[in-house]
Amino acid sequence: MPSENKQLKFAVIIPAYNEEEHLSKCLESLLQQSLKPQKIVVVDDSSTDSTAEIIKQFEKTNSTISYVLNTSKAQHLPGQKVINAFKKGLNSLNLKDFDIICKFDADLIFPSIYLEKINKVFKDNEKTGLCGGVCSIENEGNWQTENLTNSDHIRGALKAYRAKAFEDIGGLDSQMGWDTADEFKLRYKKYEIKVLQDLSVKHMKPTATSYKDSYFEKQGQVFYALRYGFLLTLIAALKIAKQRNQLSKYKIVLTFYQKSKSENLNFLLSREEGQFLRQYRWKQIWRKIFV
Repeated sequence: MPSENKQLKFAVIIPAYNEEEHLSKCLESLLQQSLKPQKIVVVDDSSTDSTAEIIKQFEKTNSTISYVLNTSKAQHLPGQKVINAFKKGLNSLNLKDFDIICKFDADLIFPSIYLEKINKVFKDNEKTGLCGGVCSIENEGNWQTENLTNSDHIRGALKAYRAKAFEDIGGLDSQMGWDTADEFKLRYKKYEIKVLQDLSVKHMKPTATSYKDSYFEKQGQVFYALRYGFLLTLIAALKIAKQRNQLSKYKIVLTFYQKSKSENLNFLLSREEGQFLRQYRWKQIWRKIFV
């Protein structure tokens, strides 16, 4: 491991599909970090706008930045498309050269101390396998935390992995639910996950607030792939349906959970990891009830 007074080496990988509106601001914010990343790989996921030109222009003037093309279809495949692009960028690097692997989205603007704060967490605790801040969205001129997930979860948009931990879990799965599976694989292997609630990143393209049936269908598939089991899925389905003010939609989640089961959808976790997840979730539930 690097010595205490030495900066950890960061590799940042940014999958980008039609991100001409936000990409420049994202890259500028990373180039202005108080603690500089050693490499920024931007993967053009077969964009049809000027994303490629923007990346190449930055590449000409900044040796830190590299352009990588990933040939893919425009069809949006939840989880699969973005992780396939991420893996293309990952394969362009020698991971042995880096201590921290970051998967960042192209529509984020990072505060200048972001990587410095992340660096400190990893250096202070060798058990930390994953670290990240929180996303904030603009609301009438004010930036507010985008509260869409549990406080112990790091959004898929801004994950930073210790390279050793990333290797220990076999990287990321090209399947919807990958950004929960990674965390439970890490916890199962005794790594810690640190969410920096006071480290806010501007999310320029907020997560959709209108939820169609397809959203709830995908949640049912994810709960099955993560080995939630029916009862936990029922509780989780009621929770997300209530949070999104569409309580009756919980039935769609359950229907697609059962459909995934009948179709033998691929699991994201091993049997043992799934048991660990269920125990973890039940502890959270009981804690909320009795505390």
